[in-house]
Amino acid sequence: MRTSVTVRLVVATLLCAAGVMFTGCGRGRRAPLDEGIRALRRGRPDAAISHLTRAVRENPSDASAHCNLGLAYWKTQQTNEALVSLRQAAALDRLAWKRIAALETASRMGLTVSPSEITETITRDPSFSVNGVFSKERYRAIILNQLRIDVQTFEEYLRQEILLRKLQNMVESTLLTPPSEMDRRVANLCDEMVAEYTIIEPQTNRSSVAVTEEDAKAFYEKFPKLFEEPEKVAVKYVSFPISNHLESAEVAESEIRDYYDEHDEEFLDETSTNSTNAIASRLPMEKVKDQIEMKLRRQHAAQKAGDAAADFVISILPGRLSPNPPSFEEAAANLGLAVTTTDYFSVRQTVPGVDAGYRFTRAAFEREMGDPARRVSDAIIGSNMVYALELVGRKEKHVPPFDDVKQKAFDLARLAAEHEAFAKLSAEIHADIKQSLATGATFTAACLKHSLPVFTTETFSAYGGITNDNPYAEELAKSAMSLQKGELSDLEAVTNGMLMVYVTDRKPADTDLTLMIRPQLQAMLDRYAGSAAFEEWLEQNLAEAQLVDMTAARQGAAAEEQPSAAEEDEESETQTQKGEE
Repeated sequence: MRTSVTVRLVVATLLCAAGVMFTGCGRGRRAPLDEGIRALRRGRPDAAISHLTRAVRENPSDASAHCNLGLAYWKTQQTNEALVSLRQAAALDRLAWKRIAALETASRMGLTVSPSEITETITRDPSFSVNGVFSKERYRAIILNQLRIDVQTFEEYLRQEILLRKLQNMVESTLLTPPSEMDRRVANLCDEMVAEYTIIEPQTNRSSVAVTEEDAKAFYEKFPKLFEEPEKVAVKYVSFPISNHLESAEVAESEIRDYYDEHDEEFLDETSTNSTNAIASRLPMEKVKDQIEMKLRRQHAAQKAGDAAADFVISILPGRLSPNPPSFEEAAANLGLAVTTTDYFSVRQTVPGVDAGYRFTRAAFEREMGDPARRVSDAIIGSNMVYALELVGRKEKHVPPFDDVKQKAFDLARLAAEHEAFAKLSAEIHADIKQSLATGATFTAACLKHSLPVFTTETFSAYGGITNDNPYAEELAKSAMSLQKGELSDLEAVTNGMLMVYVTDRKPADTDLTLMIRPQLQAMLDRYAGSAAFEEWLEQNLAEAQLVDMTAARQGAAAEEQPSAAEEDEESETQTQKGEE
């Protein structure tokens, strides 16, 4: 079972884009990061945030993307967002260094992983099986087509993961849960008990909470983030139907054959495996030819629609085809295209009626009003349409004036005041009931003083739970498991108020049950303690390793040699002038 978990950890890590070396070193993959850094250097932090947010989304484990996003937020006075991004960058960077230091230690200790261990780990994982039997073809298809790395890279990373597992097992083997701690935990889990409980509901607070305009304004000034309006943009756009080009799109036989050869995973015949044939075979190309042809035809049609959208954009850019190009609306009218103007929308919203989803939203937020070339998008491909858009306006993130959000401020201030009053009342009732119990009153009598109903549970244990349909079963078990007979729990928040539990009876668990549970609980505690201990060991090992980041000095030297934004602009202008000459 552990081998399966190991492979899944490796696959999950790689799928989460564990560094550029595993997600592809192509320029396209890091384009948002490069664009973001360039925007930062040019003094455009708002544009940098758009690019770098995309970079983080596409590669969440890229420490450089998080770090630069933090700097962009910092430059726009978004302190909280900056700290979150910078902390994430630091955590990712430290995680990588801890891994390197641990692997170095494993090497010095002489720990190794044999080829047979790697083979066994892979072949026992169900992810690579077809009808319960390992399929080498499926294994290669998943690594090549889904992770998009070569098999050797995957197996090297898997070797490292097995090494780290061995190190963790060594650390865990030194731990021991004391018998007294085990006895306490087994008792909390298995002892049988009966409890009485009550719920303090919000309506118990019968006094109305009054909120003045002064209170609402004070709440507004204390929590401005609750009223903040996000940055929004509005655009106008035209649509180019992909279906208009399906008939004219041509697909060559060689394209169909190439697609078939390069996409093994899509055409596996899952019914072809049996006791003598463990590897699934591919469906014959004749059976899937029409399917491939339609898919490629649609891709070509989308490309043609994209070309039409690109031609439209070029036609309205100054200096490309004409010094006085037509406006967006004029160019659309010349082609018989309808222009649609959106309402203002945020980066978290998609535009109704547009089937390109967040690609459309992202393209809109990357536009800039000042530069005509940056105001218009490239072609944006959707499910059935290709779009071209132009930025109409941008509203920066802001907190509206109090008068514009007065009602919301009143509502939120009232909710906060009611919550505070209810919490205070609940604490007072709890303290009074606890005092009554100390003077010899029953739990029922103490609750009746406050007109609170009392309910009694069946006999239960935290292990067995409460078998009837009690809506508070989980909270009751959690609150009661560590209490002795005659003890009152702290207040526990539930959906309709505050829960209070009083244990009326508690008996030791059946011996057979504790003997059965003890090994399971021991294993669980050992795993929990082992994980915490291994994390502590990783930190200590990193400190002792005294590794040096040699890339920092190289990057610093490279930065000194790199031209400034002004120098880049001057160089660009010089090249343009040379081209004109």
